[in-house]
Amino acid sequence: AKFTAMEAHYLALTDSTVRKIAGRYGARYLVSKSEYGFPRIFTGAYNIYEIAGKAAKETADSAAMDSTLEGSERGPVKVP
Repeated sequence: AKFTAMEAHYLALTDSTVRKIAGRYGARYLVSKSEYGFPRIFTGAYNIYEIAGKAAKETADSAAMDSTLEGSERGPVKVP
């Protein structure tokens, strides 16, 4: 039961928390069963995401812009 609780905790991490952990330890990739907003470089039994590098930065910048625009007076705006 203890392993199940720990596994559930890690599977529920947010993109923001993953970025913080990756920054702390210098990680460039994430291997997980969970779905994240990072660029996916492999899909299989586990997903492999790039959490550092140009593609990951562009994804994070886009998500931040979407979040900012959703809070605007005009309501949600989709950015291409």
